[in-house]
Amino acid sequence: MNFEIKIDKKQVIDFLHIMSGHLGIKLQLPDIFSSTDDDALRIAQMWKMSADELLQLLSPYAVMNFNDATIVYELSLPTNWDVRQADNLSEYCNAYVRYELFALWLDYIKPDYASLQRTLGGAVASAIRRVLTLRCPPAR
Repeated sequence: MNFEIKIDKKQVIDFLHIMSGHLGIKLQLPDIFSSTDDDALRIAQMWKMSADELLQLLSPYAVMNFNDATIVYELSLPTNWDVRQADNLSEYCNAYVRYELFALWLDYIKPDYASLQRTLGGAVASAIRRVLTLRCPPAR
């Protein structure tokens, strides 16, 4: 069973900007912060790191093709893998990259806030592992 999971860089980074801006609004005035275009180089490095983390979760089933705008994970799963879970796996992978990137950003900006994001990312990682192990019952 072969298929691809695509993760769009712009959507993930837009999520980072929205979440960091939202967090900045919730903090006291001296603590307000937000990601900006000035942080693009640092965020690009974090983007690559979060993509690599997802690759570790998907291994040994996946290889990653990385370019400036998109990450494509080419998966080769067992033939009895439950293909009905393909959309769920894709959504979980996109969520994991978003959470991991935001956690890396928080490690840089406000490390004491990163643990919640790591918890959310850990829950999604567990869901990814579970979906990867789902198999269809044998046909008679």
